[in-house]
Amino acid sequence: MSPHGGEAQVDPPMALAAERTLLAWIRTGITLMGFGFLVARFELYLKDFDASKIGTGIAAAGILVSLWASVHFHRRIRRMKQGEPFETSSFAPVAIGVAIAVGGATLVFVLLGAVFSGERRTPPAGASPHGGSPHSGSPQSDSP
Repeated sequence: MSPHGGEAQVDPPMALAAERTLLAWIRTGITLMGFGFLVARFELYLKDFDASKIGTGIAAAGILVSLWASVHFHRRIRRMKQGEPFETSSFAPVAIGVAIAVGGATLVFVLLGAVFSGERRTPPAGASPHGGSPHSGSPQSDSP
């Protein structure tokens, strides 16, 4: 509390540092969501690999990272405004980093196994392996 009975003033450099940290974690979450989408798209090309579930899990991890960062930022700013000291813990960032490293290594091994085995999943009927619709290109008539 401030000497005037209100909330303590937040030190601007500390608040800006907390905001930069929040934005870095949000960027990490967005990257995980994009990577999850990319992994899910690999299902078209890999046999015996449920990429859609793994990709969805990675995207969900991105959402959780973003939520965690927002809650952490809110708590830190609240403690700054109340004039309370705050603890710094490296557990969550280290745990997230280790999870990303383990997940990335797993994906590399799965993809390398698929590449060296030479097995490819054929795209479903009507799906184009290059993205886009199977009817893209010049229009065709139904008459012979």
